[in-house]
Amino acid sequence: MTTVSYEVRDHVAILTLNRPQSLNSLDLEMIEDLRQTTARAAFAPEVRAVLLCAAGSHFMAGGDLRWFREQLALPAADRQKRFERVIADVHSSILTLKSMPKPAIAAVNGAVAGFGMSLMMACDLVVAAEDAYFTLAYSNIALSPDGGAT
Repeated sequence: MTTVSYEVRDHVAILTLNRPQSLNSLDLEMIEDLRQTTARAAFAPEVRAVLLCAAGSHFMAGGDLRWFREQLALPAADRQKRFERVIADVHSSILTLKSMPKPAIAAVNGAVAGFGMSLMMACDLVVAAEDAYFTLAYSNIALSPDGGAT
């Protein structure tokens, strides 16, 4: 099962975050799936617009904290290299959404946190459900926001 589904209907590419069991938290697989699906939508000639949405009751709860915890077991140099690679990959989907010559629309509900905020803000238009709430989570623990949100 892919963590970001992709379908085209009526010239609209629909990208659906698909990890509802973890509140669509971002892990390595989702980073790669986002990179691939945003690029696919950007370059598909039949696509005229992109809709970004999520399965379940939350758009995205931010990064998968289990993955972050696992990285603590790595030597510092390896951990730094891994984080640098992850940051480059995750920013790729943000840059693709911001720079593509097609409108990108985010439909959000529930939690929109951390990288979810960055992903949403990379879109040209946001439609938010009444239950949507927003937070740049890292600022709550005295760190700078991620995903290009600064």
